[in-house]
Amino acid sequence: MSRADNKNILPFPIWTLIYCLSGFIALSLEITWFRLLNVMLKATSFTFPTLLTIFLGGLALGTFVGIGLVRRVKRPDRLFFLFQGLIPLYSGLALALFVTLVGNIAALDIFWEHLSDFEPVSMWPVLDAISGIMQGSFTEFSDQSSHIWTFSVINFALPIYLIAPPTILMGISFPLLQRTVQLDLAQIGRHVGWLQAANIVGSMAGAFVVGLASLRLIGTPWTLRVLILLGGLYLVAWALVKREGSIKYARLVIVSIITIAVAFSIPTGKVLWSKLIGAAPAEIVFAESGEALSIARADSPAPDGKGFVYVNGDPVSPFPYGATHTLLGFIPAMLHPNPSDVAIIGLGTGDTLFSLAGRQEIESIRCIELIKKQPDVLKEFNDTIYHSEAIDAILTDPRIEFVFTDGKAYIKRGERHYDIIEADAHNPEQAFSGNLYSYNYFLSARAKLKPGGYAVTWAPTLRVLKSFVKAFPFVLQFGNVLVGSETDIAYDPRLISERISDPRVVAHYRKAALDVNELAARAFSKEPTAYGPNLDRSLITDINTDLFPRDEFMVEVVK
Repeated sequence: MSRADNKNILPFPIWTLIYCLSGFIALSLEITWFRLLNVMLKATSFTFPTLLTIFLGGLALGTFVGIGLVRRVKRPDRLFFLFQGLIPLYSGLALALFVTLVGNIAALDIFWEHLSDFEPVSMWPVLDAISGIMQGSFTEFSDQSSHIWTFSVINFALPIYLIAPPTILMGISFPLLQRTVQLDLAQIGRHVGWLQAANIVGSMAGAFVVGLASLRLIGTPWTLRVLILLGGLYLVAWALVKREGSIKYARLVIVSIITIAVAFSIPTGKVLWSKLIGAAPAEIVFAESGEALSIARADSPAPDGKGFVYVNGDPVSPFPYGATHTLLGFIPAMLHPNPSDVAIIGLGTGDTLFSLAGRQEIESIRCIELIKKQPDVLKEFNDTIYHSEAIDAILTDPRIEFVFTDGKAYIKRGERHYDIIEADAHNPEQAFSGNLYSYNYFLSARAKLKPGGYAVTWAPTLRVLKSFVKAFPFVLQFGNVLVGSETDIAYDPRLISERISDPRVVAHYRKAALDVNELAARAFSKEPTAYGPNLDRSLITDINTDLFPRDEFMVEVVK
């Protein structure tokens, strides 16, 4: 770089502020991408590792490209401004194009089918194929080639499309900035340190602003719009720096128009989130907060229309009531001889909570829900789309108290003890679901039971069953619903039948169009499997723990 070029370079303190803004935009985009990919990939435990791999890989690749590039450019400062402006611009344009085109052109049908499905693309066939190849057999790979292609396109091609180009530009920008500001050999180390510190401070600010405020107050679409407009400042600098005459102002007008056009091409929240779960905007109600995105969806406005509540893209529980979640609440409610105080972790559609509330002797039900807006989502959904008497019942029941915090921590650290403690059913492969399927959680629940109290869980895997049986001396297994206690659990079909025939119980379940006799037949027609204290728990291995939530990552022990 010549001295003639150097005389127009900004003072170094200004560059630190410029790079601070760069860090703010970068981390803000990363958090926004995570929110989007969580929905697109359906909140599996591999979403964040995939994001982080592409993010860091893009930075590394871009840095190597930038090292070679700086030797061939005369004005690295101008190119730095251009690339920094293109980072959020590409991010917004890529998302807007995908949302506009998916579901409308045949080439993207593979994505639309995935978004419309209720389950993530399973990794098991892929792992089986890889295992077969390692053993010298390509049969499994051949049999699963179609699934492997779908898995790869959804879990790798889509995130790479959204994230890789901007992160590569981030990586290229750092060598360009160094070439711009490093004019004094004696100051190289100090300048590198100050620039990195400024970038880190900006990144921290982005994490706080977006994570704690922006997503909650203005939502993902407006957060992305603001980031694009902030990136437009770099494009303005690129248009103006060391240019003269009408060309400078023409470029300024062009980049301003492009930036504003891309910013406002981002679809509204209703359109964005409905598209990313494969639904129509009229079929959903949603709410965003810093901790999660909640969506309630129904394919039909009638109460018997099939639908789901999605948390960060994962369909956690279905409409209408009557499936697994119903039995999860119904069984302990009718089994316990005299329940008074109950705690349930998770709200979802309200199915488990509604079913548990069917026992009229229960005086207090504490529903511990992480998403503060979840009851509001259910209310709006019910008022505008679903119109179910059962949802109205749980939102107006004076016995039900909502507590908004982490359920596992609340149970463990609280002073209160309960007759029944249970967690709503979660997909075991969902991110963080291992917290509620671990041996450690079951021990925490056991410690907060009243004498004769029950802990309850859904057991979607053999490993959950093992973890639960290891934690409780007495366990009854009703299909995939487990009931555990410190003391022997009395199972008396005659008493259960009397409780079910209570007219108040019958009327309660009728609000959800449920027949208690049919529920009883599904829940109690077979004698439950019993695990007593004589079972040697030391022989139970391969369990879920807080540190090793194996089911969450589909870890299979091969013997």
